[in-house]
Amino acid sequence: MARIEPAQLERIAVFGGLAPQTVDRLLEAAPLVRRDTDESFFRAGDQGTSMFVLHSGQVRVVKRVCDEEVELFRGEPGYCFGEVALLGCTPRTASVVAAQPSSAWEISYSALHDLYRDDIEQYLIIQMNLARELARRLQDADARCLE
Repeated sequence: MARIEPAQLERIAVFGGLAPQTVDRLLEAAPLVRRDTDESFFRAGDQGTSMFVLHSGQVRVVKRVCDEEVELFRGEPGYCFGEVALLGCTPRTASVVAAQPSSAWEISYSALHDLYRDDIEQYLIIQMNLARELARRLQDADARCLE
């Protein structure tokens, strides 16, 4: 099973440009959540107070369309999910389900708020990283719609 090794953390988009001690701080406060195949990390419509970074395994991002479950994307280790609800203070927009036994760090709103309070510069780097990732995903979705 694929997994993230500590030396690879700096290559995860959401952690890009962060000081190593900031990454350590966030992950020390983040429980490692484990799911078996077909178990949900969360469902569309749930309230979101955290985001996840996939540590090992693979996840499917799915949405119900006309009473049918449609797979939008598959995420590999390093994939960040749940950030839309966290940033937008809105319910989850899709469901994320383990495609195989998987684990992910759950980074809470309160951990990010503590970082904001203690080190605004590092907090802003995370916000910029998330904005860039969301922009990339929007571009990818646009391209798929035009295929």
